[in-house]
Amino acid sequence: MIGKMKMALAFALGAFLSVSCSDEPEYTRYENPHWTVVASEEYSESCTIVMDLPANLKAYQDTLADVVGAFVGQECRGVSTQQDGLFYIMVLGSGSETGNIELRYYNARNKYMYRATELIPFVINQRIGSTDEPYVPGFDIL
Repeated sequence: MIGKMKMALAFALGAFLSVSCSDEPEYTRYENPHWTVVASEEYSESCTIVMDLPANLKAYQDTLADVVGAFVGQECRGVSTQQDGLFYIMVLGSGSETGNIELRYYNARNKYMYRATELIPFVINQRIGSTDEPYVPGFDIL
């Protein structure tokens, strides 16, 4: 009787583990997007973002291959360079720009794409964050 109870318990435990493991979310994996900034004569103005990753993403950062793109609508207006673990982004816009900047982060190590949880208003010559106090947005995985 005890042997049958142990087998039933082992079976139930195995069934529970197989169901609970399959309930974990699966995220889309992406190849490097190789974003290119839209070239336009009307984008003669800019703003600058100095950004760091939040702690939950910092551990996975690849300081050579990770990249942040700055988008206004569907147009890529800036692509980051990395230095000392920070992302530096010059975002282009027009003199009459009214759009908001959406940051997208590509993590090369896990091949995930993230989108910032907040939009940033484009303001000519504005500097968002600094080397001493970088901007740290929140991100959601796509």
